[in-house]
Amino acid sequence: ILHHRSIVHLEEIIKSVKSYEEYPNLSERKILEEAIERLEKIDNEILGDSLSSEDVYEAFDFTLNALAKAEVKLSESALKSNQNELAKLSLKQAQIHVKNAFLLDYSNRSNRTKHFDLEVEVFNEIDSLIKSDSISVREMDKRLSKISNELDILMQDMKKRI
Repeated sequence: ILHHRSIVHLEEIIKSVKSYEEYPNLSERKILEEAIERLEKIDNEILGDSLSSEDVYEAFDFTLNALAKAEVKLSESALKSNQNELAKLSLKQAQIHVKNAFLLDYSNRSNRTKHFDLEVEVFNEIDSLIKSDSISVREMDKRLSKISNELDILMQDMKKRI
C-alpha cells in the first residue's frame, strides 16, 4: 500500500510538472523535461524496489529549482506584456519552489549542497521584488534577469552532480 500511494503521489507530481511543458521557451522546456525524467526514474526505482534516497533528493531538488526557473521566465513574459500582477503571481510561485528547495537542502544536512546559500539568496531577492510596489518595470526586468541567471547557475551545478 505504501508503494502504491508513493507512486500515485509521484505520478501526480509528474503530471503537474508536465503542465509546464506548454511553455514556449525551448531552454526551459528542456530543463522541465530533465526534471520529469528524474522523477520518472524515481517512479521506476519504487516499482523495482531499488529506491535510492540520494536519487530522490536530487530529483526533487532539481525539479523544484526547474519549476522556479520556469515561473521566473513566466514572470518576465508577463512583465513584457504589461501584466504586472501576473508577473508578481508567477514570482510568488517561484518563491514557493525555491523555499521548498532550500528547506529540502536544509533538512538533508549530511548532503547539503553548496548552492543552499544561493537558493536562500534567490528566495530573498524574489521576496524583495514581490514586496516592492515602487519598482520600475525596467528595474524589475533587470532583477528578474539576475534571478534567472542565478537559477541557471543552480541548474548547471545540479547537472554536474549527476
